[in-house]
Amino acid sequence: MEEGDEVLAVLEGLVARYPRERGGLLVWAFLDEEGRWTLALFRGEDLLELDWGYDLEAVEEALWRRYSSSR
Repeated sequence: MEEGDEVLAVLEGLVARYPRERGGLLVWAFLDEEGRWTLALFRGEDLLELDWGYDLEAVEEALWRRYSSSR
């Protein structure tokens, strides 16, 4: 099992908030039992980035900013 597959297996068990599309990419937000959000950025089925924290908006903004600057 690849690392990305292991991450997806863990996230599958969590509550998903949305997929949100932006520039051909999808971001999914998953809420764990501790109230922490994990955001996963995808292009198609490829996992590109992950980020997590307790403030959903701040995590999403940081994820997009980091991914945009790495391109």
